[in-house]
Amino acid sequence: MTDGDTLILNAAEWVVARTVVAPLLALILCDGERLLTQVMPGALLEMTRAVMRQAFAVITPKAVYTFDFNRRSVIDANLLKSMQIAQETGSVVCATPQSVKAFVLKLVQTLTRNPYPQPQP
Repeated sequence: MTDGDTLILNAAEWVVARTVVAPLLALILCDGERLLTQVMPGALLEMTRAVMRQAFAVITPKAVYTFDFNRRSVIDANLLKSMQIAQETGSVVCATPQSVKAFVLKLVQTLTRNPYPQPQP
C-alpha cells in the first residue's frame, strides 16, 4: 500500500463517518434526555448540517441547529431555552470548536465575576 492509497482510504473513512456513522449516532443518542452536539471544523460545518438534514428529512424528522457563539455573545435565558428545546425535541446541534471554546470561556468569565448570583425579587 502506497501513501496515495492510504490517503484515499482515509478520505473514504471520513466520508463514511460523516454520512453514515454520525447520523446513526444521532438517531440513537437524540432521545430527549440529552443534548447531542456535533463539533466539526468550520470548513465542514455546512456540509455536516446538510448531511444531517438530509438524513433526518424523511424517516424520523429531527431539527438540525447551529450553535454560533463568540466572545461578544451573551449567555442568557434565550440561549438556555434554545438548547432546552433542542434537547427535548431530540434535535442535533452542530458547532465549531471555536464556538464551543468561546462559550466555555464566556461561561467561566461569567461565573468568576459573580459565582453566586442572587435571585431577582
